[in-house]
Amino acid sequence: MQKTILWLGIALIPLACFGFKSEEVILLNETFDGNWNSETPPPGWTITLEKSLGNLPDSAILDPWNKTSAASSASCAGSLLFLPNDPHYQYPTFYAYTQMTSPAFDCSKAKMLELNFQDSCSFKCGDWGFQDDWPMTMIEVSADDGKTWDTVYSYNDYYHPKAFGENTIKLPALLEGKPSVRLRWTNFVQRGTDVWGAPRFVRSAWLIDNVCVKAFTDEQTVYEQDFNGDWSTGEPPQGWHISTEEEGGLSPYSNKPWDREDEESRSGCAVCIGSVSGKGQKFVSVLTSPAMDCSANRRVRLNYEDYFRFAIVEGTGKPYPVAQIAISVSGDGGSSWNCFCLWNWSDSRHEIFNRWIDNSFDLTEWAAGKKDVRIRWDFETSVETHYGKGAGGYYYLDYMKLLGY
Repeated sequence: MQKTILWLGIALIPLACFGFKSEEVILLNETFDGNWNSETPPPGWTITLEKSLGNLPDSAILDPWNKTSAASSASCAGSLLFLPNDPHYQYPTFYAYTQMTSPAFDCSKAKMLELNFQDSCSFKCGDWGFQDDWPMTMIEVSADDGKTWDTVYSYNDYYHPKAFGENTIKLPALLEGKPSVRLRWTNFVQRGTDVWGAPRFVRSAWLIDNVCVKAFTDEQTVYEQDFNGDWSTGEPPQGWHISTEEEGGLSPYSNKPWDREDEESRSGCAVCIGSVSGKGQKFVSVLTSPAMDCSANRRVRLNYEDYFRFAIVEGTGKPYPVAQIAISVSGDGGSSWNCFCLWNWSDSRHEIFNRWIDNSFDLTEWAAGKKDVRIRWDFETSVETHYGKGAGGYYYLDYMKLLGY
């Protein structure tokens, strides 16, 4: 085994400003108080009810979103949908859904949006195994005033009713900078037949209360690195750490630890190259950032760009060759690590990705409020059996930025 560890000096002083505190603003707040119903919903909200063609049995219940009360809430929004197992209405399959859409709210200056709400839901279906029955509750977001929608939450656990409680959803970055954002709650049921063709019933009840969307307006660059400076494997950027392990008599010409390189589309980035082709061969190179101070931040986000080209050729045995990049974060100076991104094609015959990609990850769970935050990129190629034919790849990294809120 050959092992090389390179370290340069003291970690770069973070760009964080002491005493930074981002302002948190409320973009949408709805308690569902006041006098309203499905025909005259709260100001700015819309409520719809849709169902399949044909008449439903008289015992069907299609209650769109309405003001209601429950033991857990004196005033909330509720919906109940019930399709009975009436044999006269077996075919075609019936469905129904009711949607409640929020007013548009402005996210043009918002960052790191978060949705808070309270809810409870329960489902019921026939006694036999499920086939076409489908109750579901779902929350969607629109960044273009309702033209297109993306799902951010769904629940359809038939066996476990959800008791009334708090929910927090981190909304996607695609909403940031958009002037007209909406949310939509959908309660959906579909009634089919069991495996013997007998009709079945399905029921879905959902209660919603205290909807609130919060965001931050200010952004702090805690640390950034463009890898453009004069550095190399032996002298990495200030405060960065490179470690490399090689096993199995690898060719020095086929493996390259983290180093600076000018990629054809840009000047200056970090690159790692690995290739293995025989049993017991392994190449691992790890690039670790300096310490970054997020002690003043309630939310933390990592942005970076990467370009990867991995190829694996399988043999007939297992485990297959490995070619992967694993990205991890530590909030305690490197004592423990949490992997939040793994690109691994160890079970693929041949995979090639050949373009620059923008990446953004919410690291709040591990980094917010922490004084010694570090990020590392682990590049690995390995073959464990003589049946594995080989693995290799290139990985480029550029424009890394840690942001605090």
